[in-house]
Amino acid sequence: MTDRRLLAFVPQGSDSLLIQAAVAPADLARAAWQAWTAQRSLDEARWAEVRMLPSVAARAAELAIQADLLPRLDGIRRFVWAGSQKQMLAARPILARLGAQGIPFMLLKGAALIAAYPATTGRRFLRDVDILVPAERTAEAVDLISAAGWRNAFFENVEEARLIGLARTHALEFKGPEGGEVDLHRFALAPNFCAGDDDLLWSRAETASFLGLPCLRPALEDLLVTTLEHSFRRDPDQVLDWSLDAAHLIGNPRLDWQAVVEAALRRRLAVPVEARLRYLGRQCGLAVPDAVLTALEPQSREPVFVAESLANHFGGLKLPGATQRAHVRAQRRRAEIWCASAQEAASDWPVRTRPEVRLSGQGRRVDIGLPDGDIRRLRIQINAESVPTPHWTCRIHCGAISLSRLVGGNGPIDRLRRRWQAGFRLDRRLFSAQRTNDLTLFILPRWQRHTDVLPSVMDCTAELTRSRTLVVRLRLNPQ
Repeated sequence: MTDRRLLAFVPQGSDSLLIQAAVAPADLARAAWQAWTAQRSLDEARWAEVRMLPSVAARAAELAIQADLLPRLDGIRRFVWAGSQKQMLAARPILARLGAQGIPFMLLKGAALIAAYPATTGRRFLRDVDILVPAERTAEAVDLISAAGWRNAFFENVEEARLIGLARTHALEFKGPEGGEVDLHRFALAPNFCAGDDDLLWSRAETASFLGLPCLRPALEDLLVTTLEHSFRRDPDQVLDWSLDAAHLIGNPRLDWQAVVEAALRRRLAVPVEARLRYLGRQCGLAVPDAVLTALEPQSREPVFVAESLANHFGGLKLPGATQRAHVRAQRRRAEIWCASAQEAASDWPVRTRPEVRLSGQGRRVDIGLPDGDIRRLRIQINAESVPTPHWTCRIHCGAISLSRLVGGNGPIDRLRRRWQAGFRLDRRLFSAQRTNDLTLFILPRWQRHTDVLPSVMDCTAELTRSRTLVVRLRLNPQ
């Protein structure tokens, strides 16, 4: 059973009616469409609803859609098709460059579904093209995309995009000089940063063609899991077309439900997958086996992963700092499970007797090589007296996992808050699961519009005290 706190983020009201009209069996879909048109009109449809209407229009005969609505629905279908074609054609040169350089890439999300079901191009809006490349070749891919004139709006140059952007997240967005968006992934999904999380995804990927270019796409089972997980994340547009993708995959007779369950459990994603499948089965009449929901239910009730899913929604967790804590606890739990089953040993790491500090990214990135042995606590002290602006933050990372952040400002409240946030326990399991022994600090703007006043690290020292506390001291300098 889906946790009751998550029910607020399950489609309801007119949104649920529109999903049913698009994917449910004919009788249920017809009744849902009639109910939706009684509540809403095409003139007041939100963008999320507009994206669903081409799939509804494709069922015009089944739903007995009024004749006077058909021309408008056909116009919406053409608009969605044209928008998707524009995005795909803009991204094609990038995909061709990756292939020419021998960098394997896998399509994800909407692009992967179009590669699997080309006929859906006119029914599903494609906002961007998501591509996954092997983690060891992401830096090469960033350089290639940047050389083609594509830029990330958050970073001024390719070095920052590579060392600061992609290093601390699962994906980075690039926009083309003439339009188009490409999301470059080094991990398929935001929650799964542990070493080997994507190995199975790569091993059973299937060959496909996208705009005449050879590529890879996830197996049907992995595509369903990634679709459902991504749908359960905060989205200002609150789009609904994840249901279209899921319906196509659920209706495919080649779908192996046992493999779906194994992929969801292995990635610890039972919470979003179970919630979405239960909705599609119970509310939309899709053929979701009860045995699948039963198999996912125990993990879907684990409080740490329920809290993580709540943290992925606007307003899911209301207490200050609760979202950050929920994500770290979930990653710590994944790392704990990874360490219990991992074959690799930490002895492959370089032997260090003291911390090693390295600056890069024009003073906006600090890598601290951790010394051997147990570190009970981390304390970070920031001297920002010469920085006139409060619009910066110091983010503390273990690989791509964000452990904490310290906000800018020199007022007494700012200093007190920074002092309160600056000390916390380091969990070695997180580092083992990331295959890293480096703690990384990033100096970033608190808001994107304040990038022009961002300070840099002028000096950094790190020492390990007798009490096994790692003390890091930063001195910031205005640029």
